[in-house]
Amino acid sequence: MGEKNTVKVNGVEAPYDKAKLGDMRFVMMLGELNDDTLDDAEKMPVLPRIMRFIFGGERYRIQDEIADANGGVLDIAVFTEWLAAYFEAVNAKN
Repeated sequence: MGEKNTVKVNGVEAPYDKAKLGDMRFVMMLGELNDDTLDDAEKMPVLPRIMRFIFGGERYRIQDEIADANGGVLDIAVFTEWLAAYFEAVNAKN
């Protein structure tokens, strides 16, 4: 798709593609996550779609590395903090 790069966040290297981050489908997924008219149950399916869209097959390795660093558990709070730090790191590179 676009130029592929990587960032390292909390010891986990992850790819990013500038074109995907500017893709309207991604923007719409972020909008769903931030939509206050949706409850948490309606927002839950969005995160896996974002992971698949942004990371593709790398999403499993990324999830495993984050879990391994947390005693084998992919804690939702730890994961969302990592994801926020990932987007901050990507934004700093652009």
